[in-house]
Amino acid sequence: MALEMHEGTARCGFVRNPLAYLFKAVHPDADVPVLDAPPAIEHGYQLSVRFATVLGFGKGCDADDDEDTAAWSAGSSATQS
Repeated sequence: MALEMHEGTARCGFVRNPLAYLFKAVHPDADVPVLDAPPAIEHGYQLSVRFATVLGFGKGCDADDDEDTAAWSAGSSATQS
């Protein structure tokens, strides 16, 4: 995916502007402004929504903490083995 920085926040450019990134993948030498605002194309918007859903944006590790999980300390998180 294409990690973009915008006003100090990282975001996935592929989800934000899938048509530009897909076009750039097929035409790597093309001068495509992938960082510009995405075009107002309904199919591009629908792709963006679908990619965000498949990737689980707003769920799991990407979700906001509820009252209980916000109180957990970093030391109580699962560790890798």
